[in-house]
Amino acid sequence: FTTDNGLPSNNIYSVTGNRNGNIWAGTGRGSVARLSAKGNQWDSFTPGNSANAFNRINDIAFDQNNNAWFATDGGLYFMNRQTDWFVVNLTPTTSLAYAQNNLLWVGKYQYPSQINTKTGSETTILPIRQQVNALAVDANGRLWIGTSGGLYRNENGKNYYLGNKAPLLSKPINDLCTDTMNRLWLATADTGVLVKRNNALLHLTIANGLSSNNCNAIFADDQNRIWVATNNGLNLITLKNKEANTAKVTTITTA
Repeated sequence: FTTDNGLPSNNIYSVTGNRNGNIWAGTGRGSVARLSAKGNQWDSFTPGNSANAFNRINDIAFDQNNNAWFATDGGLYFMNRQTDWFVVNLTPTTSLAYAQNNLLWVGKYQYPSQINTKTGSETTILPIRQQVNALAVDANGRLWIGTSGGLYRNENGKNYYLGNKAPLLSKPINDLCTDTMNRLWLATADTGVLVKRNNALLHLTIANGLSSNNCNAIFADDQNRIWVATNNGLNLITLKNKEANTAKVTTITTA
């Protein structure tokens, strides 16, 4: 899909889907586009103060009422189902993770927070000073925080830094996701892919078939296949158990 199909820009920073089967994409110019489940043309939406401005849509999330939330360089935005835009705050935001019960985790360049999606007010502020690049909530309700300085976990109101226990978990993290086996997958900036389950940690690199150790985004589908976007192509990972030799990596390039 390109601007020929209605995208407002070919410079895409985020993409996700909602429970209606619609696909949403965020651009580097403050606009978002929606593709219906049965369509092939995108509808474009731009808040009034972001038109033609450099304002990356860094992440997109949906609350329990299927309202859209956008983490952008210009702040946190909210769009209701009637596609009306609202500015929640003007603090640059990097990532989002919905935590149920009308609560949304918001990643920032410092001090990630939790907000109430009904009121827009902050309910919790975490004392993390590193740049937050990714957030993920697992099946147990724990929040995982990927930062420029490694991995944090927030559980029962307390923060834990995991880089002190495992040096690999102190590396810069670009993205996080969990699969249906409650494994945490980490896309790192220069160390490949890490897989964490309980206290076990698995490390996958170019030696295991990745096309690059520079991993920018990661996604788990409903078959527990892991899709990793690198600076050298797209990788598909299947992992049977916690042993690295059971990982099968398929590289998908333009060729």
